[in-house]
Amino acid sequence: MDLYTFTVEEFFIHDTRAAHNDTLGLGYAAYVDGDLVASRLISLGDFDNGEYSTIDYVPSDVGPSLAPVVINDPAAKSAFIFQLICGCRHAAAQRAFGHMAGVDQLEDEIGRASCRERV
Repeated sequence: MDLYTFTVEEFFIHDTRAAHNDTLGLGYAAYVDGDLVASRLISLGDFDNGEYSTIDYVPSDVGPSLAPVVINDPAAKSAFIFQLICGCRHAAAQRAFGHMAGVDQLEDEIGRASCRERV
């Protein structure tokens, strides 16, 4: 059994949507051969423009990673999808993240709830 860890270590906010701070969440998911094997939505807090280390903003009991992800087949295709989500505490943003299970809908659904941050 092979165990893998998928992590977003840093993110950069070029221009927030809000006048000062956006409330952000980090939504991410791992797929193996098209099957969702792990996902998480973490509330990060309020951010203005700048560069941030994810480990500084996640709860210590959660950590910034999806782990362990089991990939038994060395020929398996894996995908790691992540998105900074504005208004993470709002139900619409949480529903948008829930659509990550439907990869075809990812860009459309997450795009409506996301800001202009660049990851």
